[in-house]
Amino acid sequence: MRDMDEVTILPMQDGDLDQVTQIEKEIFPTPWTRRQFQFEIRNHYCHYFVAKIGDVVIGYTGLVVVGSEGYITNLAVKAEHRRKGLGTRMILTIFRKALEAGVDIISLEVRKSNLIAQELYRQFEFHQGGVRRRYYVDNREDALVMSTGYITAGKLREIIEKNEKYLMERNLERQS
Repeated sequence: MRDMDEVTILPMQDGDLDQVTQIEKEIFPTPWTRRQFQFEIRNHYCHYFVAKIGDVVIGYTGLVVVGSEGYITNLAVKAEHRRKGLGTRMILTIFRKALEAGVDIISLEVRKSNLIAQELYRQFEFHQGGVRRRYYVDNREDALVMSTGYITAGKLREIIEKNEKYLMERNLERQS
């Protein structure tokens, strides 16, 4: 990926959906449809974001907020942009939105085999809390339920600051 400064993370719009659904088809065996994303971005409980270089969508993520609970619905990064800090940046965006919305628990499901994603989520202090047996319809793989547990606004800010520092240090290492 070019310098991280060239990436912008913005609220997902209708105009992004062709690219978002294309990424879905490339990455996931059972991709969401354009219609599903349209419903989500119009729902006032949902907050979806795209990561772009110029006008090109290279990743996206979503958060559903109900009361004081947040649920990360998806996180996707195009294959050629993975392992370069973009997932971290998108989760930071989700955590900032969660802080703004007064969320004190964030949860998600992740494939049991997706060790890279699990590592990323642990960086944000997610912990495994359960298993959804045969959750994924494509291959009946188990999903791990991961959650931050109860987090105060102060703790959320601390997690955000820790990961912002991590990104900054990582970016500096690449430049040297």
